[in-house]
Amino acid sequence: MKLFGKIYFYAAAVVLLAWLLPWLYALCTAEPKSTPFTLYSCVVDDFASLTVDDDGRIIYFDRKGHHYNDAQFDSILPMFYYRQLLSEGRMPDTLRGVAIDADKIQHNNFNVRLSPLDINKTLPKLYMMLESMPKRVDLEEPVEAFRSTAEGLEFIDMESNTLNAARSREFTDVMKRKGFVFPIGRIHGNPTTMKGYDEGYVMTDSHGALFHVKQISGKPYVRAVSLPDSVKVEQLMITEFPNRRTLAYIFTADNRLAILDADYNVHKTGVSFNPYRQSLTIVGDMFHYTVKVADEKEEHYYALDASTYATVDQMVNRYADDSASWSEYVFPFKVAFTSYNDGWVYPRVSDFSAKALPLGLLLAALLFFLDRRQGKKKYLETLFVLLLGIYIFIPLVLIKKRN
Repeated sequence: MKLFGKIYFYAAAVVLLAWLLPWLYALCTAEPKSTPFTLYSCVVDDFASLTVDDDGRIIYFDRKGHHYNDAQFDSILPMFYYRQLLSEGRMPDTLRGVAIDADKIQHNNFNVRLSPLDINKTLPKLYMMLESMPKRVDLEEPVEAFRSTAEGLEFIDMESNTLNAARSREFTDVMKRKGFVFPIGRIHGNPTTMKGYDEGYVMTDSHGALFHVKQISGKPYVRAVSLPDSVKVEQLMITEFPNRRTLAYIFTADNRLAILDADYNVHKTGVSFNPYRQSLTIVGDMFHYTVKVADEKEEHYYALDASTYATVDQMVNRYADDSASWSEYVFPFKVAFTSYNDGWVYPRVSDFSAKALPLGLLLAALLFFLDRRQGKKKYLETLFVLLLGIYIFIPLVLIKKRN
């Protein structure tokens, strides 16, 4: 029992120190990290960026090395700064041969932000069903919800909390006639009334086939979507943008972004994106989509043609190299209980570093020569210090001093 207690104590000490020491080091040595704000310009056909220098001055530039003042920068990004240009009377009547006005710009502008926190979480198994064609202009609050089973959908009246067998059977029958194989695989919708219109849900069945399901005038609307052989759905995101050109974004099993348009055509883009590990930002207008894919190492920018979704240009902003950090020479590994990629709490071991072995060897030699005992226990403790480094050295020294 005494041996078990010692093992438990040292194991707990190693875990806690492997968590706290790297965290304290990062807290004491943290430096602000920022990258330029970047959009693709339909005027200069290049990525245009702004950043703040060490003196607090805003610098505007493009990738070709041209520098701009603030008024010039507004002019090369007219779709983003159109309000400023309109207020100054500098908004052109046409761009790229297309007549434009404030309403048309606003109708086609949109932005999307998606992080791993939005994907890596426990999802609800109950989904609200809105009426996509309400009697009045505004969307109405939903009165029922549904869940998926192996046999079909089950609709629940939210006021009485009772199962509506007739509605369940109606939706299930229509979906099965369209080829849906229950239960639901992936599903995404935006069941809120704070939007201009409702497109219900995009979902996959148990075989990975893609479907669009919504409610129109109280009746089920189900559309099977034909997918190219190269598109295997991993995750989905319904769009519901004001211009109604797209229905959903598809994140594929081979880490690509595909776009499902309003006519149910699937366009696989050149954007590489892993929704479980990377964040996605899209700023779109009537000419281009600026897509930013970011992770802990870099930001990858893509410019997509808004009509064809073809990649027009791309660039990479890599974060400052912090490989010279002393932490990898001190800590053989790190333990964390939380992550920026999800909301779950559990131990995570990462950042194994062979560069910490010299310190481990030094500490092991120090402990070996300071410990006057002889026997297997001394050699075993020395081996542990060599492997676990400072994490086991500290509790061993403290216990020996106490004894």
